[in-house]
Amino acid sequence: MESLGLLLVIILSGGALTTLFLLLDVFFPKRIRLAKQAAEAMPRRSFLIGLVNFLFLAALVIALIALGDSMIARGAVIQEVIHLPALLIIVILAIGIIFGLCVMTQVVGESLFPDLTPLKQKSWGAGLLILACLTPFVGWFGLLPFVGLLGLGSLIGSWFPPKVKQPPESKP
Repeated sequence: MESLGLLLVIILSGGALTTLFLLLDVFFPKRIRLAKQAAEAMPRRSFLIGLVNFLFLAALVIALIALGDSMIARGAVIQEVIHLPALLIIVILAIGIIFGLCVMTQVVGESLFPDLTPLKQKSWGAGLLILACLTPFVGWFGLLPFVGLLGLGSLIGSWFPPKVKQPPESKP
């Protein structure tokens, strides 16, 4: 009976995530489009940007939590004040990863189903990515971190596109 409940939770969570990814594209179409272009044009750069930013922000969160925990003797108010920036960083990082996963569902859907409508591409891409990330061990510890960091990096990279050198204009 427990496995049936777990299956129901997985199905409902997958549907909710798919809906979230579809709605993010409705509310933030320009940002998602720019991040998708960055992910397709420069996947290595996007992954490295995501990895570096994730590691930096994770280290910052750990340092803030450790600092807050060392302030226990001074009172709970100081500890909570120091933990607030850590919580804010975690929320911002989670939002960035969710946006990045939304971008990656579009990349997957468009590459696997080029003949379908955009809505069906995004839906199938989200469903397949969710199912693939549910694969024990390989999906949990391999695919999900890779896709999340790639998406996070493409989102960050879309804010700071690389400078393209313009050829000098020739004078007549």
